[in-house]
Amino acid sequence: MKDGFFTRLMSKFFLRTFISYVIMILMMFVLIFLFSQSTIRNFYLENLKTRLKQVGHALMPKAVELYEAADIEGMDRLAKEVGQKVDSRITVITPAGTVIADSRNDPRQMENHGDRPEIIQALKGKTEGAGAIRFSSTMGEQMLYLALPVERDGDARFVIRLSLNLSHIRQLIRDLRWKFTALLLVLFLFALLIAWSFSRGISKPVREIATATREFASGNFDVKIFLKKKDELADVAESFNNMVVTQKKLFNKLSQNRADLEAIISSMKEGLIVIDPNENITLCNESFEEISCKKEIMGNPYWEVLRIPDFEEYVKKSFQSKESFYKEVELNNKTFLVSFNRTKKGEKLVVIFRDISQFKQLEQIKKDFVVNLTHELKTPLTAIKGFVETLEEEENIENTQYMEIIKRHTDRMNQIVSDLLVLSELEEKRRDVLFEPLDLGEIVNNILKIYREKINEKELELGIDIPENLPKINGERFKIEQLFINLVDNAVNYTDEGKIAITIREAEAGKTVKIQVRNTGLTIPEKSIPRLFERFYVVDKSRSRKLGGTGLGLSIVKHVVLLHKGDISVESVEGEGTVFTIHLPFH
Repeated sequence: MKDGFFTRLMSKFFLRTFISYVIMILMMFVLIFLFSQSTIRNFYLENLKTRLKQVGHALMPKAVELYEAADIEGMDRLAKEVGQKVDSRITVITPAGTVIADSRNDPRQMENHGDRPEIIQALKGKTEGAGAIRFSSTMGEQMLYLALPVERDGDARFVIRLSLNLSHIRQLIRDLRWKFTALLLVLFLFALLIAWSFSRGISKPVREIATATREFASGNFDVKIFLKKKDELADVAESFNNMVVTQKKLFNKLSQNRADLEAIISSMKEGLIVIDPNENITLCNESFEEISCKKEIMGNPYWEVLRIPDFEEYVKKSFQSKESFYKEVELNNKTFLVSFNRTKKGEKLVVIFRDISQFKQLEQIKKDFVVNLTHELKTPLTAIKGFVETLEEEENIENTQYMEIIKRHTDRMNQIVSDLLVLSELEEKRRDVLFEPLDLGEIVNNILKIYREKINEKELELGIDIPENLPKINGERFKIEQLFINLVDNAVNYTDEGKIAITIREAEAGKTVKIQVRNTGLTIPEKSIPRLFERFYVVDKSRSRKLGGTGLGLSIVKHVVLLHKGDISVESVEGEGTVFTIHLPFH
């Protein structure tokens, strides 16, 4: 049994483990020796502070007597005499920071000491003394400072500061460092012998295992460990190889599932979040980040990310109910149809945001279109019906006036139908539209001939600024003429006095022509600008009806611009008027 015990005791693995403990013990001794230097230094500094405190308390009565007698010179002499005897620097400082006595220097030539840390602490009432170690600009050396406040009725009258040069402590620590270094060198050499013996048999397999582990952790699932020795480490290596094979299969399957899931979620145009029972968002896609206008989402409570009325009630209802349901919510000026669905296990809630703002807008536009179209057609139809009935009842009446009114309303209905047909044609984006090079200056001059008489009747100032070398655009002549007719007609009708200006220039950025039509007439309210190009939308309905407008002209203008792959914007400033800006590409 004794031989078996020693056989087990001397086994390789046990010896290696035992030597490892020996090395750790040696390292602990090294650390103890290193920390002992700091302990000795702190002990010595505490002794020095105690000594300085004793000197300060012994000096305090005489200093108070001289201070009360206003004998500043006597106090300075006292500081120099005592400082020489105790081999310490003594400084007396007032609460204002003025040095009135110093054992090493002339106090009159010394700077204000009110900003010294030990002085600040002593003046705050630290009666046991405020200590500090720092470099003295006056002495040019590292010093230990101790400041003792001299108080009366709870107020500091002055501060006695004592200081010692720390050069001898540095010398002491330097001597100790050399001794510790020699001792550590002996220990290091001894540890090298042990480490060599220990590493000879175990370092190589351990290094192979460590290298393989790092590669496995970095994502290399093809790594293998092959050890020649059949010991405990060989069993570890074999277990590691089996684990790698198993983990590779699981990781490949998990990666494929995750990649599929991420591809599906990221490709969704709808915003998606997953909420756990703790009300935290555990998953979201990029679409939801765009919807919420936030980046740091996952891990945060949903009520911090979504400030939506009644949303908390919907979430609670979803966790309590097994059935899915839908709700319309408003977020960042958009309307979303939100679906709330619990997972099969009921642990989490999947919330999907579908943007239905365009559908809502189209729905509203359709409603407005029907209302406006009905309103626009009702007036002329009612007038025509009334005057026709009057003509039927009064056979001998002079009916010229009635016929004129019927004709005017009939023309208005024809104009509405005509404009609607034009809009319908533009929205269809027919491919048979014939584009040709167009001279915009020529088109504008021809259009202005139609409105010249009306402009002169209103005594409006007309400004035309079109360069001769203006590039030609590629467009459909009739559509471009309609664009200018509607813009000029709009400017003339809504400008009673002032100026109408048409400017066409080649834009600085890109190959586009910049067209601007300005007028100093009716100012468009800011809230009306986003709806200005909608069908039948008019800013001043009474004036539009008086002028015979259909409310379709600017809608036609916008569709003509879009047909020619351009863009249009409107600016209107009170007192300055309105300007329509159009950019059309040229080639």
